Amino acid sequence: MQILTLEKGSRAATGTESKEQLSSVSNQAEALYVLHYRVRRLIELGFSNRALLVLNQWASRFQDRDRIRLQMRAYANNQFRGRYHALFQKLIQLPPSRPLIELIAAQLIVTPDPQFYAWVKQSFVPGDIAAPNEKLSSMVVLYLLAAAHDDLRTQEFLSNELKTTTGSNFAALSAVTSMAADPKRYRIEVILPAIQPLSLDMVYAMLERFETSSDDPL
Repeated sequence: MQILTLEKGSRAATGTESKEQLSSVSNQAEALYVLHYRVRRLIELGFSNRALLVLNQWASRFQDRDRIRLQMRAYANNQFRGRYHALFQKLIQLPPSRPLIELIAAQLIVTPDPQFYAWVKQSFVPGDIAAPNEKLSSMVVLYLLAAAHDDLRTQEFLSNELKTTTGSNFAALSAVTSMAADPKRYRIEVILPAIQPLSLDMVYAMLERFETSSDDPL
């Protein structure tokens, strides 16, 4: 109910009023999902600086993953390019794992960045992922990231690796390539169920990036 009230208020108010309403966290007991909404909505409305102030004020309430996810969203604004660069450099120096790859991929799918994508390709090589149960799913995530950057060569490489490793043709990934090229014809919401399981971060990122595109006018 509180989120509905905040959403209604932010839509009805002026920009400055919305910023103040969303920034006014009443007490420590406010639900974490409401705090998350406040920060995310401030970013969406273009108030990244205020979003970061709120996030920093209540940083102890957030898990590291959620805090970093929101920081990346805020830093994607060109005003914070230096901070964005520094955060990405720290992340790609960590040992590769599926959760880390998903965190970074979800961000770059929504806000593609050729420079950061090149760093990811250099840093996260599928063969370097130690846990066998994470390797295949990480390769699928990297494939989706490549599709979001129109990187056909990497998509082909990862597709061949997946086919060789599993003996499956992974037809759903070919559908992703077609969808990325023509999202109005091939709907992401139809394709996603065929490439499960994906984390919620990845599902939301793919929908945010490509479902919006499919609704754009011709």
